[in-house]
Amino acid sequence: MLTTNSIDKVDSMVRKLSKESDKWQSLAIAIDLADEILKILLPNNKEWQNQLDRDTQNTGSLPQPLSLDTFKNQKQVKWFNEHPESASARSAFKLFYAEDCALESNFFWFSESATKQRISVATEYSQNWEDSELTRKPQYKVGIDFFLTPDTNGVLLVISNHQKLRVLELRDHLSNTQKLIFKDKLDGAAAYTGIENGKQLEFEPQRTIHTTLWNALQLKEVNKQFYNYIAAHFAELVTSLEAMGKGEDDAKQFSSRLLGRLLFVWFLRKMDVINEAVGYFDVEELDATEYYEQKLKVLFFNTLNTEISDRSNGDLRTPYLNGGLFEAKENDFAKEKLIFPEGFFERLFAHFNEFNFTTDESSADFELIAVDPEMLGQVFETLLASQIDENESNERNKTGSFYTPREIVGYMVKETLRQYLYSKLDANAHAGIDELLDLSDSQWISRKSTSSVDVWGVKTKNIISKIKSALDSFKVIDIASGSGAFPMGMMQQLLKTYERIETNFDPYKLKLSIIENNIYGVDIQPMAVEISRLRAWLSVIVDETDKNNIQPLPNLDFKFIAANSLVKLEEGQTSLFDDPDLDLKLKNLRDKYFNARKPSTKKKYQEKYYNLTLGQISMFEDERTRQLKTFDPFKNRIAADFFDPYIMFGITDGFDAVIGNPPYVHLEKMEKSMRDFYKKNSKELGFETYAARGDLYTLFYEKGIEQLREEGFLSFITSNKWMRAGYGKKLRDFFVENTNPIELIDLGANVFDSATVDTNILILQKSNNRHQLKAVTLEENKSENMSDYIRQHAVKIDYKLGESWIILNE
Repeated sequence: MLTTNSIDKVDSMVRKLSKESDKWQSLAIAIDLADEILKILLPNNKEWQNQLDRDTQNTGSLPQPLSLDTFKNQKQVKWFNEHPESASARSAFKLFYAEDCALESNFFWFSESATKQRISVATEYSQNWEDSELTRKPQYKVGIDFFLTPDTNGVLLVISNHQKLRVLELRDHLSNTQKLIFKDKLDGAAAYTGIENGKQLEFEPQRTIHTTLWNALQLKEVNKQFYNYIAAHFAELVTSLEAMGKGEDDAKQFSSRLLGRLLFVWFLRKMDVINEAVGYFDVEELDATEYYEQKLKVLFFNTLNTEISDRSNGDLRTPYLNGGLFEAKENDFAKEKLIFPEGFFERLFAHFNEFNFTTDESSADFELIAVDPEMLGQVFETLLASQIDENESNERNKTGSFYTPREIVGYMVKETLRQYLYSKLDANAHAGIDELLDLSDSQWISRKSTSSVDVWGVKTKNIISKIKSALDSFKVIDIASGSGAFPMGMMQQLLKTYERIETNFDPYKLKLSIIENNIYGVDIQPMAVEISRLRAWLSVIVDETDKNNIQPLPNLDFKFIAANSLVKLEEGQTSLFDDPDLDLKLKNLRDKYFNARKPSTKKKYQEKYYNLTLGQISMFEDERTRQLKTFDPFKNRIAADFFDPYIMFGITDGFDAVIGNPPYVHLEKMEKSMRDFYKKNSKELGFETYAARGDLYTLFYEKGIEQLREEGFLSFITSNKWMRAGYGKKLRDFFVENTNPIELIDLGANVFDSATVDTNILILQKSNNRHQLKAVTLEENKSENMSDYIRQHAVKIDYKLGESWIILNE
């Protein structure tokens, strides 16, 4: 049984490693640390413990190095540091292997950056039970791999599953979450024998051991604990501000923005770009109100939002960030002295310190068990959707907002991009597109290194050029974007795709380009829009390689906007485009504003925008004019009363893709004013599928299709009630008559932690129905390997008018 002493010993070794400056001594400490962790996994078998002692540092020598034949090619050999005892060998070791134990372990030390690709490749040097269905046999062992980070001050513990990785980073000290993982989740993971009633069970003990390890390293628990802390501080601060006389919306926006800013800064501290010598985080000697006035206001408004040459506090090291995140908003009450709850910041920072923060963004294929930039969106979207208003109504129940799990986002963005690339290239290239999108990092690297021709069977340059052109021009929008899960998920998928075909891959420049040219987001909640922008900014800044030369961030006022995406702009006397050159002027202004870095330059472009737009609409007072006046991209306090992609984004011919998770709200359960609005105006708004007893998301389906260019693609996850309910008949018939349904996945319940909602994913094309729909019902617990399961079990169904959409799996 694991003891407190065991956890303390691991913690002590992590702390020692973090402070060690000699790289060879770090290697010895790291191997001892991995040894100690393996002892936690193997606590009850003396023979295995003895084998572990023989194989590792405890004998006074290094473990057995892996054979050079293990590496796929000479280039991969150079990924690893030289062996300390031989310049011809590499620091890659067989850490533990016992013939009768179902677990084995390797240890690696990269010489350069421990990229996701390299980690993925290294985990496949040993064939393990969890790699594929083909290796799920008694002779294969469960693998656990350790990586000493290139700076030699941290260790990564890695578990894999069908080329997906979960990673625990041990650095500085064990966080409370990590202690719980070791104590409650990993203790004795490999002790299970798989023998019951004297018989060896099929797939055992490997299945139970791997399931225990895999489930232990879940972000879900980290996220839940972190969210609980944030939610408690948010509620406390909102109550305090309301007691001061601030309105509910302003109190919530201020509280959300403050917590977002502080978390952003915490990531900057992880990157070591905040000047700690100034004492921005010295909170002990001040009460919470004084601390905010004397420290945080200075950090936010006079440092991060002020060019270095204009600062009065002498901080010449902390970068100027621009972008608007630290720009004082109207409801920041920057000129007032706000009263904060006693000990507010001291308690908040203490909670932050209980978690491991990482700037390495996780994905569906690579989950780092820590607070990462992606998690912020989930935390804040859950926070905003779960608020209770003055009528004791839950905001989630009113808006139907649920944060989509990472694996679902990953699947949807990949399949949407796949269909788009299919449409841009000839059919003989589709198999190559599948390899480009589906192969694991290890498989892709191996494919490239062993093939003299490219994966499409034709000259590389021709196909690569077409793919790059298609990616460059790809425009995708989420018209109910929340905190930006789908736009950011698509950015990660585009980045990974570019990485595989670009010879000079620069993630920082590519992210900037993708945000500027490819992704867009709209949401009716201004707070959600602010979090989307924060996520995008954070995603960019973490890839800046020169930490001493952090560049000012782009302006995202024209990328993520607050607006009612279901309401179109009315026709009327006012025309923004009586000036035949105005659309071009606005396009140039948007482009220049995105890249404007100086406050004076931003202000100049803002004034120019107002002169170009408001100056032309002030002479009329019809409904169109009223709507136009509600859109101010530079003030995010209220949502615009309409959505028009031409006026807001300069998009004239539709988007290549619309993707997202629109609200799940039954129209009969909406507030009476909104219910009456859609009932009265459904025809004027252009909705053919409106049903008084239906769901709001049906209108998002129709509006999303409207925003597509011809041959564009829509991919939504929604409640699946429309597939069979009577009120869904109009929507089903609309799909049959007006679109080309491509893929339908009935996910059933339990996709969302926060609600039991039966859901589906539908991917369709804005084109004539080709009657090629593939449909499948996803079995429980199959979401982690959705692509494989769907390929194997989907059936072709051609639904007719008036039919319910029933799926019968093969």
